[in-house]
Amino acid sequence: MRKGSLWMEGEPFTKLYNPVRDQGRSWYNFWDSEDAIAYPLAELFKRNPENKNQILVDIPVETGFLIFDSHTGYWDNSDVAQKIANVIA
Repeated sequence: MRKGSLWMEGEPFTKLYNPVRDQGRSWYNFWDSEDAIAYPLAELFKRNPENKNQILVDIPVETGFLIFDSHTGYWDNSDVAQKIANVIA
């Protein structure tokens, strides 16, 4: 993310649609401090010059107390559901 290499030529993601690149789109990064995989990414995202006009918003949420519960609990979190509903609407 910091180097911007995911969508560069020759990388496996070049054929995938990057939803953050379109004008006016935001990436909402939901993360729980108990989730060993999740991480606040906004500062890292800003370090890539290609992302200077893009928006990434870190949103801390409480999804569970155990590592496994926290990683799978995003779909049961009302804050996550409300934000997704607002974006879709």
